[in-house]
Amino acid sequence: MGSRQAQFDRGHTMLNQLENASLLEGSRDEENYRYVKMHDLIWDMAVKIMNESGSDMVQAGAQLTELPDGRWWRDNLSRVSLVENRIENIPTDFSPMCPRLSTLLLCRNYKLNLVEDSFFQHLIGLKVLDLSDTDIEKLPDSICHLTSLTALLLGWCAKLSYVPSLAKLKAMEKLDLSCTGLEDLPEGMERLEDLRYLNLDGSGVRVLRSGILPQLSKLQFLKLHQKAEVVLSIRGDEISRLYHLETLECNFRDLDDFGFFQSGRRVSQIACKVTVGRPSFSSLEDLNYTRSKSGLIKEAWFYDLMIDNAVCLFPRFFTKVVIVRCQNMRSLCPSYEIKVLSGLEILHLDGLMILETLFEAEPSELRTAGVFYNLREIVIHKCHRIKVLLPPWLLSTLRLEVIVVEDCYNMREIMGSEEHSSPFRRFDKLRVLVLKKLPNLKSIYSGRLQCNSLAEITVGDCPQLKRIPITIFPFP
Repeated sequence: MGSRQAQFDRGHTMLNQLENASLLEGSRDEENYRYVKMHDLIWDMAVKIMNESGSDMVQAGAQLTELPDGRWWRDNLSRVSLVENRIENIPTDFSPMCPRLSTLLLCRNYKLNLVEDSFFQHLIGLKVLDLSDTDIEKLPDSICHLTSLTALLLGWCAKLSYVPSLAKLKAMEKLDLSCTGLEDLPEGMERLEDLRYLNLDGSGVRVLRSGILPQLSKLQFLKLHQKAEVVLSIRGDEISRLYHLETLECNFRDLDDFGFFQSGRRVSQIACKVTVGRPSFSSLEDLNYTRSKSGLIKEAWFYDLMIDNAVCLFPRFFTKVVIVRCQNMRSLCPSYEIKVLSGLEILHLDGLMILETLFEAEPSELRTAGVFYNLREIVIHKCHRIKVLLPPWLLSTLRLEVIVVEDCYNMREIMGSEEHSSPFRRFDKLRVLVLKKLPNLKSIYSGRLQCNSLAEITVGDCPQLKRIPITIFPFP
């Protein structure tokens, strides 16, 4: 298929057909994510049918401690699943004669730590090899001769420290090295011209050699780690040359590299979560109140940048922006650049110690611009100089659903008021209000707030706050 989205759609069509036929049971978890499961009886029936077909063998979860013997490995086998067993090693000189085998699943054999070099000798037709969630320390050199291999899955092999050259595996389309112990990329990566999926998230790889990414011109999915322990930064000009990208998670060393990326022609069509600067711990990392209305994840996180305001951090395509410890920032945006905020849906600020105001603009400009109409969530943490979160001239523009303010020493008002402010104000979209560790907070709002959608309100360690002016019923 031409795109990952087309694959995704096709997969869901198949799931829907199976669910409609009662072969899968559909449900949703606490966060409303959909999942499917299979009844034990259906599972047993499916395994029996596959094993009787002659070309497929399934021994998943069978508590095996060693590989089935040679008689089990027939020469007409096409697909084999030995998922979730207790196999510890693959013996020396064992090489199954299965030239037609295309899929071999050995994942979640958590004790498997050794695959002998001879094992792949006769598996010349292998296309999918899944060794993820195993204890292997090195991949045998014989893997280099599997020239038909399209998918090599090694995710969560934490002890894996060696993968041989991949230069001959030119049919490779998917390579998962996430959460492995690798410190260097395998040799020959630049030869994988058909590679569409590359995942290095959580690996120990610290350097991506210059010039490799442009050679992988068909990449659709690229995920590189962005954690504080190991940060793998990439160049913006190299990313901008990957014209088929659909999903991207990566780190840019500075704003110049980020600028190269966000000025690209296809940024609006990419689902992405990018960080800029040196990622470090932030208490905002796990907060997840709101999902983007667009469906595409478009997050940008900025760490420890020496900038006075955040104009350059609000490219129009991003719906969520998180700014952490940018110590020179006094305001987010001057009035003459206010339109850059038009697409913003989620804004998180952490540790901006001298930030005095969020939006530096005159009331007249904002009343006509409507630039904050899409802003639905705002989270503020350790911004000690802000006294008023939302000035009065901003309230009529906002459609906020989530307001979270924590550990801001000088915060005095959440919603500011003027001499002629309305005693009643509708905030019908507000679902979540969290106020914690605000020692000088005296007012949420001077009048009353109508919040008919309110589902959660948490107020803690706000000793000067005497009144919560919220009603969930229409005013008389």
